[in-house]
Order: sequence, then C-alpha cells, then structure tokens
Amino acid sequence: MIRRSRSWGVVALSILTACVLPARDVEDYEGKAVSSAEAAASHVGTAILTAEAVDRDGLQAPIVAVILGDAEVGAVSVRDTFASIQPPDPPSDALRVELLPLLDEVAASLAELRIAARRDDHDEVVRLAAPLQELAD
Repeated sequence: MIRRSRSWGVVALSILTACVLPARDVEDYEGKAVSSAEAAASHVGTAILTAEAVDRDGLQAPIVAVILGDAEVGAVSVRDTFASIQPPDPPSDALRVELLPLLDEVAASLAELRIAARRDDHDEVVRLAAPLQELAD
C-alpha cells in the first residue's frame, strides 16, 4: 500500500513540475515571450559559435553534434514551454501567433545543424548556420 501511494506521489509531483504558471495579464505574457525569445536566441548563438569553430578549426563531428544537440533540446524546450502558456487576452494571442513560428524555425534549424554535424558534413554545418544570426535578431 505504501509503495502504491509513493508511486502516485511521484506521478503527481511530475505533473505539477511540468506545469507552467499561467500569464496573469498582457504584461506578464509579454515578459514570458521576451524571456522565451532571449533563451531561443541564446541557443542560436551557441550554434553560430559552434559553426564558426567548425569552419575555423575543423572541430570534430562528435563534439559538434553534442553541442548542437544540446542547443536543439534547449530550443525545443523553450518552444514547448512558451506554447503551453495560456494567452490572457486577444493582444497576447497576436504575440503568440508571431513568436511561435519563430521558435519553431529555431528548433527546426538547430535540428538540421545537428543532423549535418552527425553526418560529419562540415560544409553543410557552415552553410546552415549562415542565416542563423538573422533568425536570432
């Protein structure tokens, strides 16, 4: 009986920690959007620096793949977290419609970079990273 109640406690705790607090008003939602955009830009920055190191130093594929994989996971987490926040009003809906496609594009771009790195295609990593600064901006 104790084992079963512990299991339910672990499940309940997992569900609670996976929840994102709702945005109370438009300012709170905008703050969450800004934080999400900044976090995504940081992951893009990591990918840009990594691609520069690939181009300049010939960084080895396993290292590059791990770094870009971590950046991708971070970007996907940012996207999923922001997507889970309930917009409090119609102006927030518009912000959501504007930001989510950008976060999707970041995640997809970093996935393409990771794939190229795992294939040990340095030229493709450099090519795919070229437009990332514009996306980060």
